[in-house]
Amino acid sequence: MKKTKLLNGIILLLAITFVFGCKSPEALLEIGEYDSAVIKAVEKLRKQKKKKEKHIIVVEEAFRKITAKDLRRIEALKAEKRDKNWIEINSIHRKMQRRQELIDGYLPLVAKNGYKANFRFVKVNAMELQSRKRAAAYLYEKGKSLMASAEAGNKLAARNAHGIFLQLEEYAENHKDANKLRSRALDLGTNKILFVVKNTSYGFFPRRFEEDLLSFNENRLDDHWNVYYTSRTQSDVIDYKVVVDIRDIDVSPEFFNERSFRETKQISVEVPYVKSTRQKEIDANTPDSLKVNVKETPKTQTIRQQIFADILQVKQSKSALVSADVLFYDDSSQRLISSETLNAESVFENLASTFRGDRRAISNAVECTLNNRPLAFPSDESLVLEAADHLKANIAGFIKRTDQIVMR
Repeated sequence: MKKTKLLNGIILLLAITFVFGCKSPEALLEIGEYDSAVIKAVEKLRKQKKKKEKHIIVVEEAFRKITAKDLRRIEALKAEKRDKNWIEINSIHRKMQRRQELIDGYLPLVAKNGYKANFRFVKVNAMELQSRKRAAAYLYEKGKSLMASAEAGNKLAARNAHGIFLQLEEYAENHKDANKLRSRALDLGTNKILFVVKNTSYGFFPRRFEEDLLSFNENRLDDHWNVYYTSRTQSDVIDYKVVVDIRDIDVSPEFFNERSFRETKQISVEVPYVKSTRQKEIDANTPDSLKVNVKETPKTQTIRQQIFADILQVKQSKSALVSADVLFYDDSSQRLISSETLNAESVFENLASTFRGDRRAISNAVECTLNNRPLAFPSDESLVLEAADHLKANIAGFIKRTDQIVMR
């Protein structure tokens, strides 16, 4: 819990610093952002060997105003006499603690001209402990009140209770029997789902297909509210039944295509400068007296040259498509709650190229395929099993969407 408090404090400070980082402490004080003014002024004082009085005064003034504001808010919340207000009261107490601890770490604050800061700290530790206990008591009673509905079969109430008992841990670890109630709420809020696979496609059905499709208890599904079973003997109670009716399994033929083409490019090259025959005649007939202002003959010249590369490219592809009707039933009443047709595809593609000629003429699109080589095609079974894995993820999404409907 201490680590959680520290992390939350750091995140809050970073957020405040980011939002108001461009404003001066004085400007933040002026607009009423007192916590931000304290943080910004303390940060400036930390970097100063000789403390500036103006920044010390900002810390004093902002601290005084935000503390008074917090105390007024706490009194107003207490006056309402509502148990849930202890959550906000404790949040304010924690902010006051963090603020005072921040300033206390830099005391005494003395300016270079001798001005010394004066702070009236609130004895907030005992207050925070009391508000934390009251907040914990409120959350415990709120969670416990939801458990009656949860025990009667209300899964949404069970999930809400579980969330409240988790929140309770931030205020008190092992509060009464909260851990036991939280585990019970998790069990009551979890859907026990019987998973059934049917094949009405009359297509290729790999031996491992059904086994892989039924392996739904995986961390990557990231859904602790659904537990999947493949037979009724695995659970005393089944809440819902999901029927996956495989309607079509289609594997495409192996596609192999060769094509050859040429790519060309214009490039600039430097070559030795060679005078034309006409220029040589002009130079020979020009008197030396007129050659004084003639520029020195360049040693090289730039010309445009066309280069090319002949490409031989091989394209391979093969795919498997699995289509299924997924039906979600209430197991006790056999009522159809939701259904969708889901498709999943697994695609093998490979593009390999070789060339003859000047590599500089090759485009980027072809360049990235030069290191590739033709590959052996995957088997029908491996492609279908890969498509089944994609289908499993789609089914999980369907179940989560349906679960949201059920929980309304």
